[in-house]
Amino acid sequence: MLLPAGISLGTTSWPAPDRLNTAGVTTYVYNSRTTLLVPLTVRPDAPAPDAPIAADLLVRTRSWRC
Repeated sequence: MLLPAGISLGTTSWPAPDRLNTAGVTTYVYNSRTTLLVPLTVRPDAPAPDAPIAADLLVRTRSWRC
């Protein structure tokens, strides 16, 4: 991820997923919108960024057919 000078990211906090049991196989999933918390540290001498900070997240989904 590219960040403006003087800004660093901490460790992402993921909420606990839901357990899904299907045909004897247990997986862990997020069933709805999920919020991830990522702390930002900004040095006091960091220059003001020219643009807002944004992130993209790749999500894999699978649809089940019965």
